[in-house]
Amino acid sequence: MLGALRGSGGALLRGGRLAAAPGARLSSSAGGYILMDYGYVEGMLVKRAPHRAAHLAHWQPEFESGAIRLAGAYSPAEDALFIFY
Repeated sequence: MLGALRGSGGALLRGGRLAAAPGARLSSSAGGYILMDYGYVEGMLVKRAPHRAAHLAHWQPEFESGAIRLAGAYSPAEDALFIFY
C-alpha cells in the first residue's frame, strides 16, 4: 500500500513511489487510497493520439498489480482521475 498522502502539486506512481507531477491534486482517505485529479490541456484528445498505446502499456503493470484501482477521463474529457491503493 502506498499509504496516506495529502498535498498539492500532484504525483505519479513510479516503481511503487510517488513523484511530482505539476498541475495534479492529491487527496487521501483513511483507507489508504490516493486520488489524483488533474485537468487536460486544450485539444488533448488529438494531441494524445500518437502516445496513447505507449501510455496504456506503461500503466498496465500497475493495474495488474492492483496499485491503480481505477483511472480515466471524465465526460467530456476535460479532467481525469486516478485512484491508487
